[in-house]
Amino acid sequence: MLQYGALSETAKLPTNDYRHRLKRSRPAELYNFNFEPFTEKKLWPDGIVSYRFDSEYPLGWMRDRVLQAFDLIQKLSCIRFQLVNENYKGSFVRLTNGDLCSSQVGRLTDIQEGQVLSLPAWCLRRPEGK
Repeated sequence: MLQYGALSETAKLPTNDYRHRLKRSRPAELYNFNFEPFTEKKLWPDGIVSYRFDSEYPLGWMRDRVLQAFDLIQKLSCIRFQLVNENYKGSFVRLTNGDLCSSQVGRLTDIQEGQVLSLPAWCLRRPEGK
């Protein structure tokens, strides 16, 4: 899995041939490159992405950095972010302080605990001196 911040400007993305060799050399359940096709259900209704921070997500500069990114995305696109509380029943993104910078692509509709968006500190490039 590629990780944000792990690529240099000269790094190359894996080719299909590389993926094929990887699948043949490792157990199939570890590497699933058969993603669900893009459909309308993967879009967030009206471009509004509902989100909330996991209760364990640190306060301070990490949350500030995420909110700054949301603001930038809102300024440059038609996507909007809406903070929801723990009683919210619809689809939402749950920001966690996991081990990797990762998330599924598009909206997942069958996850009651929220679609995990893992953003640990190293993923957010903590500013010097803070």
